[in-house]
Amino acid sequence: MKNFKSLFSKWLSLNLIFLIFMSALRFIFFKYYGKGINFDSFGLDIVRAFFLGVRYDLAVLGYLNMPVTLAFVALLFYNKEGFYNKISRYVTFYYTIAAQYSNEMLGRFITKIKNSKYARNTIIAVTGDHNFMDCLSYPNERLLDALSVPFYLYIPKDIKPLNIDVSVFGSHLDIMPTLYDISLSNSEYMAMGQSLISDKAKNNIISMDNGVIMSSKGVVEYNFFSEDFSCSVWNKNKYRELLPYSDTLWASGMIKHYLSGIAISEYLIKNTEK
Repeated sequence: MKNFKSLFSKWLSLNLIFLIFMSALRFIFFKYYGKGINFDSFGLDIVRAFFLGVRYDLAVLGYLNMPVTLAFVALLFYNKEGFYNKISRYVTFYYTIAAQYSNEMLGRFITKIKNSKYARNTIIAVTGDHNFMDCLSYPNERLLDALSVPFYLYIPKDIKPLNIDVSVFGSHLDIMPTLYDISLSNSEYMAMGQSLISDKAKNNIISMDNGVIMSSKGVVEYNFFSEDFSCSVWNKNKYRELLPYSDTLWASGMIKHYLSGIAISEYLIKNTEK
């Protein structure tokens, strides 16, 4: 019995040391990167994120101590839905805090540039590779919200084009052509995308690797393996929402564009000199 108590005491001490170390590390991180943060709503969110981090560390310890984790899962086995809902809410909140913190720091960086001597000759482009689609559920008619990512573009006044249409569809393929068009307008380059500030961007067709193809008219969802597809058009009465639609000719053109892009990409990968 004494040996068991001794082992348990050592195990508990190791876990406690790990928690103290991770808490200190997290405190240093927020202290260093959060200089100037007042305890307003954002500051309070940082504090909440700190304690959520401690809960995350506890989860890590659970994985390191597999018997404890298995026992925990067994206890919750008969209440799967409640367990998954709690985990989902926790992950969503933690992601939201991380996004809020990132946005705050990005905003400070951009503000510093705008208020400095570099404001007249610096272009800033910011984007992301995914949104909260792993945490939030979207109905089918809100497909754009499920797949879209932000694209922020700061252009100095001296070189900023007039009347930029921000409603055009674009993808990551279009970012570099856009930057080339702004900063190196007389240069030749090879790209599969289209400059978003050009007139041609109004007819942009974008596609994703999951077979979703979008344009200003609507969306085609294409299954590459079965070749099945479905169509939707944008609802003029509800912003960013889709309505079921049937137009085989239009869908065929969208699918042809999608497959052509795959073929060109494969050709460039195989034949472009390293």
